[in-house]
Amino acid sequence: MLLRCSTPASADCYIMRTTIHQNIAKPFSATGIAFVILTFLLFLWGISNNLHPVLIRHFKKSFTLNTQATLIGSAVCIAYFLMALPAGYIMKKKCV
Repeated sequence: MLLRCSTPASADCYIMRTTIHQNIAKPFSATGIAFVILTFLLFLWGISNNLHPVLIRHFKKSFTLNTQATLIGSAVCIAYFLMALPAGYIMKKKCV
């Protein structure tokens, strides 16, 4: 919506110019910062999630692990399931 000022010195023009300058002066809003943090955390989560199968192979060689190495992958999947239950409860309690 384009507003026209009757005179450049009127109060409406001052408010409009101030609002425009305030919006331009803030390059990072709270939403933008939250998006950057979330993207960075998901990137780190993806790296760690894809890195543990490689580490299991190297740990098998270094520490002579046999059946315990297969339990690491299972432990990761079980941890996702077990932590989803309290996380869902907290989200339901705090956000609704």
